[in-house]
Amino acid sequence: MFDKNQIRNEEARKEADDLVCTLELKTQEIHDMLPLDSEGEAKKEDVMSIAMPAVAELFDSALVEYTEFNLVQLVDLMDTDSSGKVSAGEFQRAIMTYAAGVKPLSIQEVHYNTYVCLQRMEALQG
Repeated sequence: MFDKNQIRNEEARKEADDLVCTLELKTQEIHDMLPLDSEGEAKKEDVMSIAMPAVAELFDSALVEYTEFNLVQLVDLMDTDSSGKVSAGEFQRAIMTYAAGVKPLSIQEVHYNTYVCLQRMEALQG
């Protein structure tokens, strides 16, 4: 019985690792298909209109539960530096975190608000 549970756990871990690898690759591909500026960042509007339909398909294929509302929120929270643009790192981190089960975006909201506070503190200091 213990061996069967251990085998099941190992299989689940392998599936999760495979999913992470697939998501990392696909999120980079999705971000790369966006119109990017000279710094490799995309406008939030482009992320919403071009990338998020592809993300929805990716989530469907990976059996990640989502709602349209969650996808809109996700785009708003991706822009952690409030630049109006989304870097590949911001995009990938948001998608991967959501796919890993951080719902309904509470942790990402905390991350976003913490970053905004940090930016304001740095502006006050110097």
